[in-house]
Amino acid sequence: MIEGKDNSGAYDQEIFLGLHDWDGYLKGSDDGSMSAVYDHSTINGRKLGFGEPLRVKEGQRVMLHVLNSSATEPHWIALSGHEFLVVALDGNAVPQAKMVEMLRLSPGERVSAVVEMKNTGVWVLGEVRKEVQAQGMGMVVEYEG
Repeated sequence: MIEGKDNSGAYDQEIFLGLHDWDGYLKGSDDGSMSAVYDHSTINGRKLGFGEPLRVKEGQRVMLHVLNSSATEPHWIALSGHEFLVVALDGNAVPQAKMVEMLRLSPGERVSAVVEMKNTGVWVLGEVRKEVQAQGMGMVVEYEG
């Protein structure tokens, strides 16, 4: 991560997340085509429930730098009850930051987004497709207290 000298750092915490799919194989379909299928999907090398939670405080602004390191799979990432303010794509600032409910990352793509922590409790940050989340792509977000 390289930041320009004009980066104001308008956030309280900065987190780097790497999405990855593991143990892939090719699976054929009825029409004779093949597609990649994976047995495991992780964030920072950990499956949902097996890594440390992302600990936050109410009112914090958290900068998430998300990389999809999967060779073939796009990923849709959401955090229920929260929105992402997308500020950069592939390391380049966007002309105008935009609020979105989920991030879509193609293979090899990077997204930097700020999340305002405003809904206390325990949440899951992760893949919105249930079958991919079931393979492990998620992490717990836990508010202090």
